Amino acid sequence: MAERQEEFAYTPNLLNSLEKSLSAPRFGSYVVRGGGNDKVYALDLYLFNARLAKALLFPLHVAEVTVRNAGNEILVKDFGSDWPGPAAAFRTNLPAPHPATAIDKAVERLQTDGVLQPTTDQIVATLTFDFWSNLFRSDYDRYIWQTNIHAAFPNLPQIEGRPEVQKLARSVNRLRNKVAHHESLLDVQRLPDELDIPGQLSQILKLIALRCKETAKWTKAHSTVGRVLRDRPTKHVGRTGQPAIDRAIRKFETLKESDKVGDALEKIIKHQEAIAVVELTEQEAPFALLSSEDVARWLSSSHLDGYVCLSDGTIKDVLQASRPRSILIKDKQVTVPEITQLMYEPGKSSKERPSAVIITEGIPPTPVGIILRPHTRLT
Repeated sequence: MAERQEEFAYTPNLLNSLEKSLSAPRFGSYVVRGGGNDKVYALDLYLFNARLAKALLFPLHVAEVTVRNAGNEILVKDFGSDWPGPAAAFRTNLPAPHPATAIDKAVERLQTDGVLQPTTDQIVATLTFDFWSNLFRSDYDRYIWQTNIHAAFPNLPQIEGRPEVQKLARSVNRLRNKVAHHESLLDVQRLPDELDIPGQLSQILKLIALRCKETAKWTKAHSTVGRVLRDRPTKHVGRTGQPAIDRAIRKFETLKESDKVGDALEKIIKHQEAIAVVELTEQEAPFALLSSEDVARWLSSSHLDGYVCLSDGTIKDVLQASRPRSILIKDKQVTVPEITQLMYEPGKSSKERPSAVIITEGIPPTPVGIILRPHTRLT
């Protein structure tokens, strides 16, 4: 969802089409959020909101499943394994009609899907988080939770009880509904606590931890919310579109042509992308790109009797054995739409388009980022 597969050059026609598809009021809220006059930045915010919603789905999923299983455990203990059934004690003595109505709707949905006699497990899985969140209201304090709240949530402090669980569940449920209904998580009208996504994630993890601390640790370890938040787009004053440096590879080595292959390879493979920038001294271009595949190709073409001494070869030797590639050098002010236009220039074949852009800053230029054309390998 909203992950970049390839770049788009935002032409006026494309902007108008997207605004029409998303609706002017919906898209307009992002334009306003972005300052009121930059539709490209508004789309960056829209995609960021979609990625954030996607990242939140996993911890919300774990919280919902954890809470409903905790509730189901208590209801089975107190009212029997058939507690959702029409004649079960749970339904006949309810202090409010809402749970019974929600159960009937869940059963109706299952029957519509062909499950004519749904089991308790099937009903529990179909009940919405609204059902479980509402079950912590004060109406059900004496009916369910007075003697059960710490059994359902064993890590809840003894001085706390149902009200604290209700507050957490209600907050998590509000966020869950916003995500499920594709609402903006960035609207300026939202309350301050609802804009605090790290705080919201903390609330989710806290609710899970009340039931099981290990599950909360597992959820936190696999959450990508923090990663998405760090990639929030920024508006670049004076240029249209997101700065390309925001999407660039920033962790890489800068090598010299005279560096030994063995030393350079040891540095390159430390980084996820396994590429490096090489400073050139005798060529028109100031920099070149070197990948681990380039080194492997040089090794395969340079071996003698099955033996290669990496300390004998230099980066210059590797570059001379590498396939030529088209690389552009751009300053740090370059934007994503500008690079997109260069990488996908109409009328040029894939081989004629640049495979990468090295972003620099300062005088003399210093490499600070690398943009690779999507689906292009430096081979």
